[in-house]
Amino acid sequence: MKALTIYEPWATMIAQGHKPIENRSWVPPKGLLKPGERIAIHASLRKPEPEDIEFCAQVTGLSVGVIAAHLRPGHILATAQYRGVQRESTSPWYVGPVAWILGDVREVVPVQIRGQQGLWELPSDVAAGVS
Repeated sequence: MKALTIYEPWATMIAQGHKPIENRSWVPPKGLLKPGERIAIHASLRKPEPEDIEFCAQVTGLSVGVIAAHLRPGHILATAQYRGVQRESTSPWYVGPVAWILGDVREVVPVQIRGQQGLWELPSDVAAGVS
C-alpha cells in the first residue's frame, strides 16, 4: 500500500472525514496510483501553523483545542480511496493547483512510522495492519 505524508492539521482533517481533497502541486504519474486505489494518510512531524488550525476550526465548527488535541504527528491516521484529480474546485479546502480527490476514508488506530516525501510504500507489516 502506498502512503502520502501530509502536514498537520490537514492529515487529521482528512482522517476525520472533514477534508475530501488534498492539495498538491503535482498529479500522480500514470501507473503509480490508479483511481480506486487505497492509500494510507500519514501525518507529518512538522509542527502545524496556528492559522491552519484556526482555519480548520472555522470550516468544521470544531474548536481549536479539540483539533489540536487530535493531532498525531508521525502516525498513519487513516486510509482513503484515491479517486482522481481536479484543477478547480469551490471547496473551502481547495488552494490548488491540483486537488487529489479522496473518498471512503477509514480512520485506523494510529501507527507511528517515519514518513517520506511523495508517494511511498508502507512496509508490508504496517500495510497489513491498516488495510
